[in-house]
Amino acid sequence: MTKTSLWLYRLFFLLAFAGAAWFRLMGLDWDQGQHLHPDERFLTMVSSALEPVNNLGEYFDTANSPLNPHNRGYGFYVYGTLPVFIVRHVAEWMSQIAIAASDYALKNPQGVFLPLANWLGQVTTWAGYSEITLVGRFLAAVSDLASIGLLYLIARRLYDRRVASLAAAFAGFSVMLIQQAHFYTVDSYANFFIFLATYFAVEVLEAEENAPLFFDSPTNPLQSVLNSRLFWNSALFGVALGMAVASKINAAPLALLLPGALILRYLRLRRAAEEAPQEENAPRPPSAEFYMGLLILGAVFSLLAFRIFQPYAFQGEFGFLDLRPNPQWVQNLSDQRAQASGDVDFPPALQWARRPVWFSGYNLTVWGLGLPLGLLAWAGFLLMGWRILRGDGQKHLLLWGWAAFYFLWQSSQWNPTMRYQLPIYPLLALFAAWLVFYAPRPPKILFLRYLYPALGVFVLLASLGWSYAFSRIYTRDHSRVQATQWIYQNVPGPYNLSFQRADGSFYAQPMSLPYGTVFVPGSPYNTQFNAAASGILRQITLGHAADPTRAGTHTITVYLGAEPGFADADALATASLTADFSPTQSDLRGTYYTLTLEPAPVLEENRTYYLRFVSGGILALSGAAPIHETSWDDGLPLRMGGYDAYGGMYQGDLNFEMYWDDNQEKLNLFLTNLQSGDYIFITSNRQWATTTRIPERYPLTV
Repeated sequence: MTKTSLWLYRLFFLLAFAGAAWFRLMGLDWDQGQHLHPDERFLTMVSSALEPVNNLGEYFDTANSPLNPHNRGYGFYVYGTLPVFIVRHVAEWMSQIAIAASDYALKNPQGVFLPLANWLGQVTTWAGYSEITLVGRFLAAVSDLASIGLLYLIARRLYDRRVASLAAAFAGFSVMLIQQAHFYTVDSYANFFIFLATYFAVEVLEAEENAPLFFDSPTNPLQSVLNSRLFWNSALFGVALGMAVASKINAAPLALLLPGALILRYLRLRRAAEEAPQEENAPRPPSAEFYMGLLILGAVFSLLAFRIFQPYAFQGEFGFLDLRPNPQWVQNLSDQRAQASGDVDFPPALQWARRPVWFSGYNLTVWGLGLPLGLLAWAGFLLMGWRILRGDGQKHLLLWGWAAFYFLWQSSQWNPTMRYQLPIYPLLALFAAWLVFYAPRPPKILFLRYLYPALGVFVLLASLGWSYAFSRIYTRDHSRVQATQWIYQNVPGPYNLSFQRADGSFYAQPMSLPYGTVFVPGSPYNTQFNAAASGILRQITLGHAADPTRAGTHTITVYLGAEPGFADADALATASLTADFSPTQSDLRGTYYTLTLEPAPVLEENRTYYLRFVSGGILALSGAAPIHETSWDDGLPLRMGGYDAYGGMYQGDLNFEMYWDDNQEKLNLFLTNLQSGDYIFITSNRQWATTTRIPERYPLTV
């Protein structure tokens, strides 16, 4: 490779890495602070509940450590603790830096670093529930970028800089990796440690040094061993393996890589020794005992790392050396395995019923990688497998075998989600890049010299386009947030303010009323509100208004004031309506009514105003009654914009409970809800796309 080519590939890698960073770091607050990822929401609650320990003894004290989720109200915890520890401590350090910056700004109003201090001191509670999620997402993105860097080093070690640069670009533009890097879950963290261990396994396989192969060094055998790259690579593999398993238990099969690398290296060097001339300085066959020692070394270091970073998997009654498994942790894993295997009647598990074995691979190829990169990756995987079968691919076997094993393992699970295949996405990107540069090019077929590079460019551009299209979700409000905004503008509360803004558009502000509130003659109801928009307040609409006594016609008057306790005569505006508020048989809540304010006042956004309702008869107001599908899904609308939908605004007791057994009770529930409700909120496919998979279980629902 020429010097110019070298710099071009370096520049290409840096540009691809910058693009990968852009995709991963954009829109980290993608749910507008609403915590809409269930697993992430759980980790956020756990992380914000944990407290740093005072010393190592407390850290390893499983029964009392404030870093143990079991001791902080979370008795069921099956995730790795290392990512949570990292995020919690980084958030703590960020908070301390922010507090120090705030102190600097207060004491040095003219200080040179005042702008920086003001910026750093904006948030001082990074370990809080609303803030720590962003810390976790940012570190997940950094972890995934680091994984891409490791992939580059692995590919360069095994092949060359061309393959390494293109593999990093393919991985950087993989949609599934981009998506997972936006979540504070353990997956991206685990992937980093998985690829760190993979890097050391490749170093074990490919390291050029050939010594020490024996313990019978005539000078200092211990020093000879400690100076060995094999020794340190094996030990560091063990550390990375332990950290990966402490991030996600599914990383445990990664342990196969070290014996695989040692066996392949042993066979290669033994073959070289057998084929070499029998001269005095000829290479000697490697020592199997030494390689076994390296394997034990890796195992010891992996256990040590796991003990340190997943401390509460052990009882810890007698400190660090207490290696007895924690029964609660073991039971948690057993319970989680039962949920994920379909052995437990668990609503989230219904989605996996009758999934074919190719379900995970199909989604990985079509959606996770995108069809162009997915097809190229599997073509590279198959070609590499063919080379291995022909005996011409020993350097491929370690990663190819690991990818094949992990893919088949996860594809055969009850819950074959493509997210669980995350450790092989970068490897598939590597296989695709390898094919572009190492696919066969018969000299008689000249166009193949240009076909593969053109194919690589096409797939790279297609992957870039697919990633860009996907990333648009991070440039707009989450769909549940958009739905919430629509609901608050269109679904009425007990009473609703209608603003006409300066541009002529209208803004609705639904208002809450404590459940059970009834207006009675002689007892005005006083309340206050902050205007959600600036504009002319023309109307107040009653969502549902009914006189349960059916007393006939009476008048309701509304007064709007700028100060608390204002006199009726000082009101900014008044609205009155005389009507018969008796409910109909079809809806005992009554119907809607509109009151027009005179004169129509101009209100200012975020300013507090006061309302007084004076009713000449008994009057009950109520908002709309939405029907939800199940208690297992996130309900709408969300608490946002100062609104609490089910704190007096809407009726919240109507629910189809789609996961309940189909029986007469459920049928009666359906009929009652349909008769009582105004809207059906279908917020996701979690119900209609899962219950329909087992019609024999849900014949009524289907």
